[in-house]
Amino acid sequence: MVCIRVSVQYPLTNKELEDFKHNVRVWLNYEDIQFGIITEDSDCKEAMVTLLLNKQA
Repeated sequence: MVCIRVSVQYPLTNKELEDFKHNVRVWLNYEDIQFGIITEDSDCKEAMVTLLLNKQA
């Protein structure tokens, strides 16, 4: 799962979000990735991204 945190003042456009999702899938060479977006009241112009990994036995 990929968690994306963005500022309410500087939201991502749909194109930016779709391009980011595509690039992550290509970079990890894996299609089954879930994405979540958290909108925060912040002055930060950059999105913060956290990659959560789960190992299945």
